[in-house]
Amino acid sequence: MCWWKKKKPSPGPSPTPTPGPPPAPPPSALLHPEEPSDPTRTMANTSPADLAATIQMWKNNYQVPVGQNVFWDTMHVELAAVAPAGGVAATDCAGRQMWIEPAWMNPGVIAHEMSHYAYWQLTQKRKNAFADLLSPLRISDAAIMAIPNLNASDVEAYADIYRYQGSNMPESLKDFYKPYLF
Repeated sequence: MCWWKKKKPSPGPSPTPTPGPPPAPPPSALLHPEEPSDPTRTMANTSPADLAATIQMWKNNYQVPVGQNVFWDTMHVELAAVAPAGGVAATDCAGRQMWIEPAWMNPGVIAHEMSHYAYWQLTQKRKNAFADLLSPLRISDAAIMAIPNLNASDVEAYADIYRYQGSNMPESLKDFYKPYLF
């Protein structure tokens, strides 16, 4: 695909046209678009059963391998009035703990936080290989470029790629999410 129009040759040397960045794909390019928060959901009116149902929706919507249910079910997830570190959700990978504010309890936020734990499971060599593969995709792959705010750290990019694209992510990256998420 050309990002510029060719001009008729002019007499004498002319500068070589430089392509601009490829156009960003439309927001519909996201397999799992951002879910809005629900400010009516509070600690007072949200139960552990509601949280369990949302976790099950994540497993269903993102097609988490059934064989990994035992692995994910041992992750302690709880509702928090305010998530640690000032976010709407947080994950302590070493402690296998996740906190989520009720207003933000949705499959996408669960997917993002759970993928932090999957990233934590990668060796440093695998994390480096992921970063090496991701680098050129940030500016060349439509599925990756559709993800909002993808200029974050590799761990946040890893989480957002899974959160927004799930199974639509580039095939070259899927191996980094196995066996936990694919």
